[in-house]
Amino acid sequence: MINNIRHLRYVVAVANATSLQEAAREQRISESALSTAIKTVETELGYSIFVRRPSRALSLSHAGAEFIVEATALLEQFDAFTRRTIGLGETLRGTVRLGAVSAFSSIVLPPVLRRLQSKHPDLKVQIFEFGVTEIIERLREGDIDLAITYDFLTEADVEMTSVVSVTPHIGVSDQTEYRFGDTVSLADFKDRPLILLDEPGTRQHVLGMFRKLGQTPMVEMNPKSVRLMTALVSENFGYGIYFLQTIRRGFATRENQVQRLHIAEPVAPCNVVVARSRRQMQTARVTAVHQMCEDVLTEVSEKISF
Repeated sequence: MINNIRHLRYVVAVANATSLQEAAREQRISESALSTAIKTVETELGYSIFVRRPSRALSLSHAGAEFIVEATALLEQFDAFTRRTIGLGETLRGTVRLGAVSAFSSIVLPPVLRRLQSKHPDLKVQIFEFGVTEIIERLREGDIDLAITYDFLTEADVEMTSVVSVTPHIGVSDQTEYRFGDTVSLADFKDRPLILLDEPGTRQHVLGMFRKLGQTPMVEMNPKSVRLMTALVSENFGYGIYFLQTIRRGFATRENQVQRLHIAEPVAPCNVVVARSRRQMQTARVTAVHQMCEDVLTEVSEKISF
């Protein structure tokens, strides 16, 4: 078994040269180093590659001639492999795995994909929807390359680039006494049922927001999707806490509309971020998708008012 590709390259160089001296000059090493490499490879193989005769140049043995043919082909394949794999870091071709929080994936991902398709047609993007907590785990495990998420959870080995700041707000059915744009106190909602998204990161952040204001919400239901949460809110089963201001005047679920209310108390904003694992070196294609996500988030935020 040959353990050193450099030794293999030296042996092939000697076989192709007119002398040991010429091979040493081409490889920029000493003749003794070349001789040592040849002896090492022959020992690993268990037979002589070269026939050694006093006062005569090295010549290939019968087995050695066959070996050099195979070794040359292997080195060519290895060099091609090296060029391809090094190129993975530079070329904008291949696949990038992009995750997004389901709360706003439908808003952000389509324009990202359209832009990439137009600007980098050889770049493919696989998209995934996760909750805030699972996105962090997927990044850390290397299951995805990038993610668009909230900064509810932070980890030392996950780098987050903040793009947009968002302020939490309340969503209620138009069957309530409130109207779009009203300002309300969280204290007014302490005895009203809260429809709280069943996602660990989001739940922790929302409950922490209430705790900081000295409030304990009355959690009524825990839907697993924002779509179902909004449907329940619109039917007046309770109120919801939203972050993106995608609830606009005229937004409706079936017959009923959801109204967006401002929170009177000072509620700390959170950020929409593009996140990546610090454990992985970023290829050019991942960097390109990262920049496109930032650009699209910035533009979309101006249109839908985060």
